[in-house]
Amino acid sequence: MNVRGTLRLGALLGTLHLVVAVGSLLLGFSLGMTCFDSPGTTGSGYVETTSSHLADILFQPVHAIYRAFYAGSSAPTVVQWLCMILNSVLWGLVLAVGVARIRSLQGAK
Repeated sequence: MNVRGTLRLGALLGTLHLVVAVGSLLLGFSLGMTCFDSPGTTGSGYVETTSSHLADILFQPVHAIYRAFYAGSSAPTVVQWLCMILNSVLWGLVLAVGVARIRSLQGAK
């Protein structure tokens, strides 16, 4: 297994994860705010629901850990951003190791 290539792929996948996670969070939030602008709207739409659920999935496992440490309070902003970045690094590295493992198994055949 090429460590440098795996780390490079992990950094790329982690960056992509962070962009998609923050984007889905912001999209769900901005679409959810329309109910406050016009109270006559009925429930959440398909895009809002999908982006909110995607954000819920992409921010795991750090969201559960964060809630355990900061139950009922809020961490400083630096800690919150650090948690989001480390979560994306974790996702990127796990996916990169999985891809490297699949490549090595295919190469062994």
